[in-house]
Amino acid sequence: MALSLMAYAHEGARAVLGDRRAKTLVLLGLAEALCAGGVLGWGMALAFVAGLAAVVYGVLALRWIGAKPQGDDLLRQAASGPGRAIRSRWEARYPGLAKFGGAGFVLIGLALGWAVAWGCALGVALAGLLVWMGAEVPALARHRAAEAARLGVGPAFAVVLRGGAALGGLALGLGLLGLAGYYSLLLAADAQEVLRPLVGVAFGVSLVALAARLEAWAGDGAAVALDLFETYIATLVATMLLGGLLAVEAGRVYPLVLAGVGLAAALAAVALARLDKGRKMVETLYQTTLLAVGLALAVDYPATLAAFAGGGAEVSAHGVFFAAVLGGALALLLAVLAEYHADNGRGPVRRIVEADAIGPAARIGAGFAVVLRSTTGPVLAICACLWGAHQAAGLYGIAVAATALVSLAGVFVVLEAYGSGLDGLAARAGLPKTARDATATLDAVGAAARPVVRAYSVGAAGLAALALFFAYARGPGGAVALDLGDYRVVIGLFVGGLLPYLFGGLLMEAAGRTGRDIQEALVPAALPLAVPVLVGVALGKAALGGLMVGVIVTGLFLAVAVLIGGAAWESAKRYLGNSARAKSGLAPGTDPVDAEGFYKAVVGPALPPLMKLVNLVALLVVSWL
Repeated sequence: MALSLMAYAHEGARAVLGDRRAKTLVLLGLAEALCAGGVLGWGMALAFVAGLAAVVYGVLALRWIGAKPQGDDLLRQAASGPGRAIRSRWEARYPGLAKFGGAGFVLIGLALGWAVAWGCALGVALAGLLVWMGAEVPALARHRAAEAARLGVGPAFAVVLRGGAALGGLALGLGLLGLAGYYSLLLAADAQEVLRPLVGVAFGVSLVALAARLEAWAGDGAAVALDLFETYIATLVATMLLGGLLAVEAGRVYPLVLAGVGLAAALAAVALARLDKGRKMVETLYQTTLLAVGLALAVDYPATLAAFAGGGAEVSAHGVFFAAVLGGALALLLAVLAEYHADNGRGPVRRIVEADAIGPAARIGAGFAVVLRSTTGPVLAICACLWGAHQAAGLYGIAVAATALVSLAGVFVVLEAYGSGLDGLAARAGLPKTARDATATLDAVGAAARPVVRAYSVGAAGLAALALFFAYARGPGGAVALDLGDYRVVIGLFVGGLLPYLFGGLLMEAAGRTGRDIQEALVPAALPLAVPVLVGVALGKAALGGLMVGVIVTGLFLAVAVLIGGAAWESAKRYLGNSARAKSGLAPGTDPVDAEGFYKAVVGPALPPLMKLVNLVALLVVSWL
């Protein structure tokens, strides 16, 4: 709580005191937090305060950005184009999505209960709001940053950094408030089930996240922010489900506390980030990430001791905290591995570039070898985190490690939003060479940071999916034993392992035929919804559990190979320029490097939502089986 208040005070205490609407918002939020603290405990109060502080932070950051100079008419016209295109594309889908959503709401309410249906509606609403913010906030930040680039790199850096922080604060703050608020409402209403409806919230978010990926084939900052938001909500829900198996209420509330502390630490680290003279921007961004991890863990320790001070739980406070430390360490390790694979001066990129001197076949072989080998480090790091977290606090420790990992999503939203498309905007607006040099530098730094975000996104999605599986195996439908001697479990494993490949193939075909027509993606979109239901009804709970494991294993390996290993191939392609095509004799657009980039852009980002959505569907339907 102290960190959130520090970030809040650093960014705009004076602005809040001078703004009647902001003061009203803060007072209402604090009153809500005090009520939650009195009725539900101070852990819930901390979650509410952290969520509120993040939202206010985002609002104030947007006000700060909006007050910056807008530039001339040409810049304003160029800046409005991308956001307008995204808005028009989604607005064109609203009528059909509304009809589908209304029918789905009624169907879910009748089949799974109205509490689950309302949870799903809340998830869709939160994700839909993020889609809108993802179009508006980056467009505003790019616009003002392009104009600020006339003054140099420093002023433009400050604007884009604040823009990413605004998007992260608003999205994750609203998500934390929404989830904590719905949980509080269910408790206050003395609902028969207070945790299962939360699965509906995560399910609604996942539906919109997958639809966004299918709609925007090449992906953008908004889609990545939505992916991280989806992982954030799904992980919190899974950890609360596993916490419900403990003998104390702290097991349910602690994930919200951990998320609130991580969010506050991330925003505080961004607020304290400064581009000092002589320091590289990449170093500033990575030091911001390291600072966020350090601040979060510094507050996590006393928060964990306080949460489990009453005893009675099957896990110890120190064991739970150690699991959280492992989650933070995994975030840093994945960032290091991603930077290693994307750096032009490191081994993976050098091997591809050196193979180009032999010929196109050698270059293609070296590229595929790097992609395949790239799975080793991240997967072993995730395995080590799983082992250590389980030793510390059992299955709940694994879920806590995943929560600690996703609690830092605010920093990685900043990294993804950083400088994306800024140089293109400056070119369309005809800015002078000094401004173009500044925007080109910002775009280059953004490109260097993007593989780090991809690695974090994949790792967080993998841990989130595993937490959902453990919640299934130990959760609402009773314990599910996966006996590998049972042929039904083996069938489930094979079908689950097949699903990411079939999904990817169908998605590639749809994208190749139509580019951006979402109707062509209806078949791959239906797979994660229909296959778990069919397998569960036909073969039972154990087979459905096998399906969940299969889709996690192959989906994780594919996502790591495509997004992290693909970053090395992408860096090599930029380094070689046109020389790769010159040696291969291929026409532009037919180089296998281009094909791999297309696969990475289309299929890679859709794999993390696939893993989580399959597991969420299984959690929802297990009560039928």
